[in-house]
Amino acid sequence: MKIYAWKSILGRDGIINGFLVWTGAIDEPLRALIYSPGAVVVTLTYFLLPFAVLPIYGSMRGIPDELIEAARDLGATSLAASRDIVLPLCERGVYVAFLFSFLISAGDYVTPRFVGGGASMMGHFIETQFSFGFNWPLGSAMSFTLLAASLLIVLGFRLALRIGLSR
Repeated sequence: MKIYAWKSILGRDGIINGFLVWTGAIDEPLRALIYSPGAVVVTLTYFLLPFAVLPIYGSMRGIPDELIEAARDLGATSLAASRDIVLPLCERGVYVAFLFSFLISAGDYVTPRFVGGGASMMGHFIETQFSFGFNWPLGSAMSFTLLAASLLIVLGFRLALRIGLSR
């Protein structure tokens, strides 16, 4: 439903084009707003933002205010307190936020179809192999390749997060 709503917002007769024509900023509706990679990025950002924000918010709620106040009392700047106290304590929330957002977007095939006009996303290619091409072996191989690549990316992010926070 959210994705279809963005289709009506970004479409040729959508709210954004209507507003721009009404204000006189453009003479005719822009075609580049819909069926483009930018439309897919905007729609996925809107769709996946709660999956990223809520785990981080949940992990930040568990941080006692006294730790941040103690760091400030000891002369830490806001940036230093965030980097040295808040971020290490929110590591699990950041990791879960990345997992949710990345894995959902990696396998998404509905968004490119509705607002991207078949924009190049792996989930769309896999779905095409199964539904239109009836090439099940290639679709399966692509699925397992995406699964392996996703696992490597997730493990790489976890390692980078650990190394970055241990400094």
